[in-house]
Amino acid sequence: MLAIIALSLASGLLIGCIGIGGVLLVPCLSLAGIDVHAAIGASLLTYVFSGVIGVALYARHGSIDWRSAAWLSAGAAPGAFLGS
Repeated sequence: MLAIIALSLASGLLIGCIGIGGVLLVPCLSLAGIDVHAAIGASLLTYVFSGVIGVALYARHGSIDWRSAAWLSAGAAPGAFLGS
């Protein structure tokens, strides 16, 4: 159990520092006894929160071109829906 906790902490640290720890998150959750499909869903859910925080911070500094973001979303949302 300590190894799983250590891997989870390392995964969180890597996600926070360079964004690559998500590769380790699903295996860590699987080792903890969580079903693989639930682990993938939980991993994806964490990206929602970090994405919302990132958008809020960039928007506060005026770093987002909202017109381009709207066009990108208009094309990406239907594509993501149809692709899934």
